[in-house]
Amino acid sequence: MNNDNDDFSQEAIDRYDELLNECHDDVVIAGITFEPAAVLLAMDPVAYRCGLADCEDEEEIEQARTQESQDFRKSENSRFEFLQE
Repeated sequence: MNNDNDDFSQEAIDRYDELLNECHDDVVIAGITFEPAAVLLAMDPVAYRCGLADCEDEEEIEQARTQESQDFRKSENSRFEFLQE
């Protein structure tokens, strides 16, 4: 569903589309069913890109927090081992 979204990896687009499609009901028009991500992209590409950017930012923040937490635990473990010696 890459439509002028070259700033984002296909993986990020796929994750965002999956999120939209899981969180919102399909759109049915004249008996034809459309996925929410496809509708948003077609009807308001700016809103789609903003949501995609926000989603990617949240994932990056969560990854940084996880890394920071792991680094802190390693640091604390090293400090604790040093004190035991």
